[in-house]
Amino acid sequence: MVKRAKGKGKVDPCEICGEDRWTDLAHFPKRKRNDGNDVISLCPTHHKLVDNGRVKKVEMERLWENKYSDVAGNVEGFIEWAHKNGYPYTLYDLKRKFWDRN
Repeated sequence: MVKRAKGKGKVDPCEICGEDRWTDLAHFPKRKRNDGNDVISLCPTHHKLVDNGRVKKVEMERLWENKYSDVAGNVEGFIEWAHKNGYPYTLYDLKRKFWDRN
């Protein structure tokens, strides 16, 4: 039998990786200082990656599928929707800076 880490299962899991030991309530698509309109659970790692536009395409696809699949027909449409609603990175930014390099 595997022991669960202390705190495991006490919070909502990360919308990207499923980690449930510690998560933050992240404002998405807008940051809190810009009157964020929605909060999602993200582990500290994914919170920072999303905030800095360093999230991989597959990770953004998981966020879209787990939380926002009703927003657009695909992950690219989801990124465009998020940008129109305050997310600081465009689809072009993500592809140019990170997605095309991995």
